[in-house]
Amino acid sequence: MTVFKGYDIRGIYPKEIDEKFAFKLGLNCAKVFKKKKILVGQDARESSFSLKKFLIKGLLNQGFKVLDCGVVPIVSLYHWASKFNLPAIMVTASHNPLSYNGFKLIDEKGFPIRLKKLEEIKSVSLKKGSYEKVNVLKDHLNFLKKVKIEKEFSIGVDFLNGPSSLLFLKLLKQLKINAIVLNVELGKFARQPLPSEQNLKELKKEIRENDLDLGVAFDGDADRIAFLDDKGNYLWGDWVLTILSKHFLPLSKNKKVVCEVTCTKKLKEIVEEIKGKIYETRVGRYYLVREMKKRDALIGGESSSHFYFKESKGLEDSFLTFLKILQILERENKKLSEIVKEIGFYPKTIFSIRKINLKKLQEKFKSKKLKDGVKFFGKNFEFVVRKSQTEEVFRIYLEAKNKKVLQKVKKELTKSFKEEK
Repeated sequence: MTVFKGYDIRGIYPKEIDEKFAFKLGLNCAKVFKKKKILVGQDARESSFSLKKFLIKGLLNQGFKVLDCGVVPIVSLYHWASKFNLPAIMVTASHNPLSYNGFKLIDEKGFPIRLKKLEEIKSVSLKKGSYEKVNVLKDHLNFLKKVKIEKEFSIGVDFLNGPSSLLFLKLLKQLKINAIVLNVELGKFARQPLPSEQNLKELKKEIRENDLDLGVAFDGDADRIAFLDDKGNYLWGDWVLTILSKHFLPLSKNKKVVCEVTCTKKLKEIVEEIKGKIYETRVGRYYLVREMKKRDALIGGESSSHFYFKESKGLEDSFLTFLKILQILERENKKLSEIVKEIGFYPKTIFSIRKINLKKLQEKFKSKKLKDGVKFFGKNFEFVVRKSQTEEVFRIYLEAKNKKVLQKVKKELTKSFKEEK
C-alpha cells in the first residue's frame, strides 16, 4: 500500500513517513512548484512538529522563501494562500488514526497536487532560502466577520483536540453565542479526530442535557465540520449541503451546486424544484475544487462533511459553513430539527467492507456505472459502492425509503459480503 493516496500523502509514522521522507519531499518541491515562495502549516499531532521542521529544511535547501503559519486549521491556510496566490503544504493526516501522518499540497490556485513518488534530488545549497513566521488566522477571521448573525444561540462544540479551536473560539467572541466546548487542548487526543456519529456521543449528551440549539465538531485539520441538530441527531454532510442549497439558491441568480456521486437523491430533488443545476463529480477535494472553479458554482459539498463556497473561491471553509447554517436558523426562526424534518431526508448509512464481488451485485440488482463507483437500485432503496482512496476498503453508501428498509438491506448486504470472503 503506497503512501501516495488519491488526494494527498498519508502513512504510518515513522514506519512509512518519517523526517527523512519530509526532507526529501521539501527537496522535490523545486520540481513541483514554479513559485519559490510557499506557505507551510501543520495540524496538532506530535509528529507534525518534527516533520514540518524537516520539510522546511528541504524547502530552504532548494531556495524557497518559507512562510510558516504554525498549527492552524487547514481552511485558514487555504484562505491565506488563495488571497496571496501562493502554493502551500499542510503537514497533516486529517481524520486518520493517531499513528498516521502525511502532507497535503496545493498550488497557487488552491488545486490539490497529487504526487505518485519522490525523486532522488540533491540539495542546491548555493541558493539558500529564507524563513518567516506568519499569522493566517487574523485574515481569515476578518473574512468571516462579514457574515452577520444577530440572534443569540446556544451551541456545543467538540474540537476533538484539533486546531479548529484556534480560530473558532475567536469567532465565537464576535457573535452572540453561548458555547459548551469539549476537547479543546491541542494534541491531547481523547480519540481519533474523526467527527463521526460514534465519536460524538459526548457532544450529543451535552446538547440534550443543556437544551442547545445545535452541536458542531471538526476533524483533525478542521476542513470538515459535522452538525448535530437540537435533538442531538447527526446530520450527514450531504444533508447539510441540501439544507444550504434549499435556503441559499433561491436568493441568488447563481443556482449551481457541485456534489459527489454518493450524495442523497433528495439534494437533486430540491435543486430541481428551485430550477438549479447540479454538477456531479468523483469523491474528494481534488475533483470538487476543480468543478467548483470550472462551473463558478455557488455551493459544493460531500457526504463526508466538506463544504465549498463561491465566496471562498471554490475552496472549503468549515467555519463559513457554520455561519451559513446559523443564518438559515436566524432567518427561518426554526429549530434545525424542524428544517431537517421539513425536507424529509431518506434514512442513510455508510459502512465499509474489505472485499466485494461487483459482478454478483450487478446480477442481483439494477446498476448504473458512476464517475466513481457503481450505483445499485432495489425496491425502496439504492446504494453506491466505491473503492476508498485512503484505505484498502470499499465504501457502501446506502439510502432507503425508511429506517426499517435501511436496517433490513444493510443486514442482508453485510451478510452477503461476509459470505463472499
